[in-house]
Amino acid sequence: MFGGIQITPARIRRALLDKTPLGRLLVGQKTKEEMGVRVTSAAVDSRIPSYECPFVEPAAYHPIFDREEFERIAPVFGSDEDREYVFGRVTKYHHGARFTSRRMDVVVLEGAEVSFPRGAVLLNGRIVDEATIAIGSFLIPSIYQEVFSGPVVDLPGEYGMLPIQYWTAYGHWTTDVLPRLEALRASPMPAGVKLLMPEGLRGFNRAMLKAAGVREEDCVFKPNARYRVEKLWLPTRGCEYSNIHPRCIRWLRSEVLPRVEVGERKRRIYISREDVPFRRVVNEADIFAQLQPLGFEKLVNTQHGWEDQARIFAESEVVVGPHGTNMANSIYSAPGTVVIEMFAANHIEGSWSLAGKIVGSQYGVVMGREVGKGVNAHLWIDPAKVLQALKMAGIS
Repeated sequence: MFGGIQITPARIRRALLDKTPLGRLLVGQKTKEEMGVRVTSAAVDSRIPSYECPFVEPAAYHPIFDREEFERIAPVFGSDEDREYVFGRVTKYHHGARFTSRRMDVVVLEGAEVSFPRGAVLLNGRIVDEATIAIGSFLIPSIYQEVFSGPVVDLPGEYGMLPIQYWTAYGHWTTDVLPRLEALRASPMPAGVKLLMPEGLRGFNRAMLKAAGVREEDCVFKPNARYRVEKLWLPTRGCEYSNIHPRCIRWLRSEVLPRVEVGERKRRIYISREDVPFRRVVNEADIFAQLQPLGFEKLVNTQHGWEDQARIFAESEVVVGPHGTNMANSIYSAPGTVVIEMFAANHIEGSWSLAGKIVGSQYGVVMGREVGKGVNAHLWIDPAKVLQALKMAGIS
């Protein structure tokens, strides 16, 4: 153990591959240009790159859902400085306050390769960008080696697939992956075509698939390997990374949430990240000591099954928590729910404010400071600022 992190041979190997020029050379990694990947800007003057790699020779192309124009919700609770800073950062780096989503399509690829567990889809040796959430992660040498090395197993017949990059992250699965099922169902994909899935799906993945009406027998589960699929039906993403297509939220609320029995809406919850190794609130005990007398209960998502998580959020009148996948269940909140999200300047992202706009939440923010370096650093939050935001929302 070192700094709370267990050092294993696999970690050492990944570090050597990812952090050294020699590692990249040993992998034999192609350049972005050779991969057909071109780097573009996510927004004017943005320092955050996005990656584009169009589909290559799809056998068939089916437009499913039209584009939608929508607007982000500006925070209404929190100090003026915090609200202006967060909204300014989010609108600058995530396509503005008002923008248009992509159209959601389904394409049919012949002879595409699928790499599990990463969920990468390749055609003619090139990464299919529309099957991903963030294509740049596939260019990390250790991940690149997983995706591009080893024998390829031929898989005859046709399959549907929900692009599954980051499927182990609850938030990404909820908003970026599972909702593509609606587009697949609306496509001309023949009845009886099974979904191609990784064998290592977690409990929440399987529970949410079941809630969406997908039975175990509707899927083919495959171990980690590379597969050449004769015919693959693939739904595209409706938005860029961090922007959630409104239709995805509406589908989850109308098709998945009704399967959960929801009681009276009166809970007040603080969402903890104590179960994850990064972006934790280091003075969480101090904050919760101030919130508990106001009737707040602490929720650690991984201690509950998916249905319980959705129920707790749907029954809540107030939700407070640091930014992260732990806040994904706010999409199940009732209209009017007060949602206070906590950030540090090193990582500000607009997924849940956008979800709040679609759901009809009352959204607020509290800025703290990072403890460490990088987007995964922990954060320290002033409890007084949390109470100030709640007081503005009429919570005392």
